[in-house]
Amino acid sequence: TVAELEQQARSGQPISLMELAAATHREEREKKKSVMEQLKGQPKTEHKKTAPKKSAEREI
Repeated sequence: TVAELEQQARSGQPISLMELAAATHREEREKKKSVMEQLKGQPKTEHKKTAPKKSAEREI
């Protein structure tokens, strides 16, 4: 994970930038999936269609 790679870098160990980029990409994709799952999990709201209100001017 990104956190593990950051910890390795702070301790002075060399890290691969390709591994860091891949870990970042994976975590971003996981976040996007979770947003989509939240949207799918929400109950669908029913849209009620109402008749347009007629004004007095239209009726004449």
